[in-house]
Amino acid sequence: MRDQDRAFEIEARLVSIAMNEPVAAREHLARLDRIDEELAGDSRGARMMLCHLAYWRMWRAADATRSAQLVARALANDALLSEVGSDAAELNSAAMTLICADRLERSARLLDTALANARMEGSRAGFALISFLRSMLSYRRGMLHDVEADAHGLLGIASSSQLPLGAAVGTALMLAALLERGAVNEAAKALTASGVAEGELPPQTPYNLVLSCRGRLRIARGEVAAGLADLRECGRRNAVLELRNPVFIPWRDDAARALAEDERTAADRWGTPGAIGVALRLAGLLRFPATTAGAATDGSTGEAISLLQQAAAALAESPARLEHARALVDLGAALRRANRRGQAREPLIHGLDLADRCGALMLRQRAHDELAAIGARPRRARVTGVDALTASERRVAQMAAAGLGNVEIAQTLFVTRKTVEKHLGNAYAKLGVSSRAELGEHFPDPGGLT
Repeated sequence: MRDQDRAFEIEARLVSIAMNEPVAAREHLARLDRIDEELAGDSRGARMMLCHLAYWRMWRAADATRSAQLVARALANDALLSEVGSDAAELNSAAMTLICADRLERSARLLDTALANARMEGSRAGFALISFLRSMLSYRRGMLHDVEADAHGLLGIASSSQLPLGAAVGTALMLAALLERGAVNEAAKALTASGVAEGELPPQTPYNLVLSCRGRLRIARGEVAAGLADLRECGRRNAVLELRNPVFIPWRDDAARALAEDERTAADRWGTPGAIGVALRLAGLLRFPATTAGAATDGSTGEAISLLQQAAAALAESPARLEHARALVDLGAALRRANRRGQAREPLIHGLDLADRCGALMLRQRAHDELAAIGARPRRARVTGVDALTASERRVAQMAAAGLGNVEIAQTLFVTRKTVEKHLGNAYAKLGVSSRAELGEHFPDPGGLT
């Protein structure tokens, strides 16, 4: 049993090093997949390993509840901190997993205990790690002044103790807090002072957080291309490490918003209602809250709905019927999610009609489902008229209206005469006609087929 526990300790140390070194990560992090997650947590090695198993799950966004349970087992008897110390990678794994899993109170209690231990131990490295984790916790809670205070403390220790990784993450968190306050110039000064304002950053994982925040800052300063480059590089590095958690080192949301703004600028320059409407629709979708909690009064919800309304209005002036249908259905869905069901009905019905006319079956089904969700009874699909024709029926009918005989149509389309007769018969029934001469009323412009 002692040998097994010692093996767990060695494995845990290996893994903790690999998490900050991409080359080692590819080789060693996969070792965690071979560890049984049902460890009892009854020894130091097992407790250390449980922390890293939880962290590895969190990295890959593999079930927050399960990850938190693994941490709880590691912390069950309050022995871990005294065993590994306040500067241990296991503390980082446990606390960061809890933060990303929204177990904020449990994470706060863990960090309070760790901070008391660090003070007793006189551990500067421990104080630096805890300052980083407390800053992350405060950011998740939306306590931006506390983020800055802890980040400032971390930067002071990192500078005096030559902890480059600490300086990197401290700078990133300082930038995040300043940007949320709109202090763009102050954030730029902080980045310049850090020495990582320009150029390629070191490969260690903590620098991914710097890339994410530097990208945000560049976009805020109008340097969209450079900002997007940073965010994409952050995403590339995360992908190499299988780091997919959207809470831990975020980059997708900022990249998507920057691309949407870039799309809108380009659409405004181009100047057509269709391009402008599509860009407005994208911007509206990105601003709508991810959850419906408080959607009726949330400020971003109102902004999102306004943008979608503008998109639908712009596309109404455009010949792009399918894009207009998409905007209407998205607008109706947004209104429904914001509990404005009465207002949702009209755009959804109009969107359903347009989707039906376009033959966009997936969009039509979505509009149908949205209408059903507000208690409306959507009409059935069209069974008569030009819009009820299949693509093959429409093509054959158009050619017949242009004066081609059945044999000529069959030869042109490389189908049998019997197939042409079948399609033409179906078209007659759906259009309510009985001869070729009457087809001209439905297809006044044969499209140059004669």
